[in-house]
Amino acid sequence: MKRVGVGLLVAAILTVIGACGDPLSTPTESSAAPRMMSRVVLDSGVTYEQGVLGPGAIYEIYTPPGWQIGALVLYVHGYVSPYDEPGLPEDLDDSVLEMLLGGGFAVAYSSFSETGWAVRDGAIRSRQLLGYFRDNYGDPEEVYLVGASQGGLIALSLAEQNPNLFDGLLSISGAIGGGPLQMEYLTHVRALFDRFFGEKLHLLAGTVDPIAAPSQALLAALGDGVLDADPEAVSPELSGYLEYFPEVVAALVLGHPETALALAATLVDGVPLFNWRLEEILDPAVHVFLFEVVETIASALWFNIFGTPDLLERTNGHAMVDNSGTQYWSLVLNAEENLRLNDEVERITAHPAGTNYLSRWYQPTGWLRFPMMTVHVSRDPAVPILHERTFAAIVAGAGSSDYLVQREFDGFGHGDLREAYGDLFIQYVLSAFADLVLWVTSGVAP
Repeated sequence: MKRVGVGLLVAAILTVIGACGDPLSTPTESSAAPRMMSRVVLDSGVTYEQGVLGPGAIYEIYTPPGWQIGALVLYVHGYVSPYDEPGLPEDLDDSVLEMLLGGGFAVAYSSFSETGWAVRDGAIRSRQLLGYFRDNYGDPEEVYLVGASQGGLIALSLAEQNPNLFDGLLSISGAIGGGPLQMEYLTHVRALFDRFFGEKLHLLAGTVDPIAAPSQALLAALGDGVLDADPEAVSPELSGYLEYFPEVVAALVLGHPETALALAATLVDGVPLFNWRLEEILDPAVHVFLFEVVETIASALWFNIFGTPDLLERTNGHAMVDNSGTQYWSLVLNAEENLRLNDEVERITAHPAGTNYLSRWYQPTGWLRFPMMTVHVSRDPAVPILHERTFAAIVAGAGSSDYLVQREFDGFGHGDLREAYGDLFIQYVLSAFADLVLWVTSGVAP
């Protein structure tokens, strides 16, 4: 078998992003019967295939011109609202796809059969797609897992449970500290939001201001507590306003900056909930910082509203998180105020069925048997960088630290960061992937 030169692969990845034509437009038809829907050769010479594997899981495969048996990138996409139907990933940048193909990599990915907390299904469909690829294209020289956000956790579960199938893993802003950690973070943000802004939200909903209707919609969607959130609880006359709830959060945060700073400076059992430095929180020029607070809270509330019913359905209605003994402490409040905070914040007691589900799908073991690189934005509002620190400790405990290299991109955001940083983040990710390839093929860690 002919191996594509590593130098060629890396050089192509690090080339300035260029256009080589858009991928084919993709139909949305799905079927439970495994079948190939189309296979064509594009003008660029790339072979493109689309089909269905599993109940409703659409897949796409791209192979570069002249590809016989080379390296494969198996991409695992991030979280999709459980109120959406499965669809092909929207978080894989076209320019990255073009760069990978230009570097001699084949690329494959699946929509999965489920949306929402689809960690189990995502692992099944991705492994199924790898088997299909091997049956129809041959056994790749190397297989690289690349996962983003929730896809990082899914890819990690595949790596830990099937180490013989893969050669390298790149996690991009992945929830690799585990499902329990991610849900604990979201629960803390929601509970603290209710404690700091609950009364203010009720007041805003009772005004004649144009923000009143979106505020009423947000109140209805949030319900009476963390696990009561449900977008379907919003009345038909208000449902159209729910999409504007981030504006409600902005009105609350910007209208009450001292309250927002108290939330932002909160420690959870002695550990900062967020990754802002105290000097940033206390800086008089807080207007830019407060917009980060707005997006961070809105991101957590979005998942609480749209993701909670899905998770509760998967746990048969059982609580999957527990803050019954959690100590909250804001660095900008005095001792009396912090005692009152802990007395008034909502408390949840987990049920074994709920915690067992999250641990199964998925709590990492840290048992790595091939190189893994991670890239994470330092102030990620959706998947906090605490995942990286937690995972590093898990890996160290498993004796696998030699297989892990982590990198931090100094910035704010989750997902598509081009508006804020142009192509800088994409290039940062591609550089990490190039280093991963060199690590796998040379045996020398970067």
